[in-house]
Amino acid sequence: MKITIVLVGKTRQDYIKEGVQEYLKRLQAYSKIELITVREVSIANTDSIQQVKNKESERLLKYLNPDNINIALDEKGREITSIEFSRFIDGFRSRKSVFFIGGVYGFSEKLLKNCQHILSMSQLTMTHQMIRLVFLEQLYRAFTIIHKKKYHY
Repeated sequence: MKITIVLVGKTRQDYIKEGVQEYLKRLQAYSKIELITVREVSIANTDSIQQVKNKESERLLKYLNPDNINIALDEKGREITSIEFSRFIDGFRSRKSVFFIGGVYGFSEKLLKNCQHILSMSQLTMTHQMIRLVFLEQLYRAFTIIHKKKYHY
């Protein structure tokens, strides 16, 4: 299974960078993971939050491919448990999956409409930087569930 994660903006905090690297290392045993970072848009260079969302989403749209499973991680998405997420991941083993993690303000409606799935990581509000680490941990957890490894209790 090949998974691509497309992110808006660089990961800035060292503790998040370290956690991301740790889970990417752990995930190597289960899947090829590719991280792609697109440049974020500064609100200072636009007229509105909507313009930021639109410009960042335009940068993400080039990574959408109808042959892939395209999944946006968005606060408006469907919440699922770790067990359900493992089944979700297991169901796409034969196809490339592309996960999108937006910037500070999220995605445009155009991007969301072009994704087959929209998932929420939590009802809690987290920074877009923190979601990277939380998502990778959940992805690792999903693979350990699929492969019946002792990690998820």
